[in-house]
Amino acid sequence: MKKAVQRDIKVSGSTKRISREEVKNAWVQGKAANLPNTEIAKISGVSVQAIREMNKKYEKEIEAQVRANLGQVAVDALQNMIDLAFTAENEHVRFVSTKDLLDRAGFKPKSEVDIKQEVIRRDPKMIEAEARERLGNELAEKLLKLNPIEDADWKKA
Repeated sequence: MKKAVQRDIKVSGSTKRISREEVKNAWVQGKAANLPNTEIAKISGVSVQAIREMNKKYEKEIEAQVRANLGQVAVDALQNMIDLAFTAENEHVRFVSTKDLLDRAGFKPKSEVDIKQEVIRRDPKMIEAEARERLGNELAEKLLKLNPIEDADWKKA
């Protein structure tokens, strides 16, 4: 086991001996409390630059530890979600749990919508013929009398 190395730092005009372990502990507590680097530097008695270096040095280790901690509870969390999906009294809770389980299993609905629209230019005679075909002659006549289609209107569009 490595021996903790001490170094001298100035604190309020005096010199105090502080171990690397003490700095590391102060850093860990500051990170856990989500304090800014300047605050952690004050608490630990080292420069802000030293805190930034520690952030870089231990970033991967911290992330690995967080993932390991979450991995330990993931199985229990999944079982809890399954239990809620099938046994919760509240219908909304059952719905949300079931939806989340399906999403995580890869059955998430597509979030992109592909819309293709074909624009068909039709002259008034084509529109009238289509109206007669779809609606029948009598209803098409009434519709065209209420809203006549003029050649001039069609050419504007």
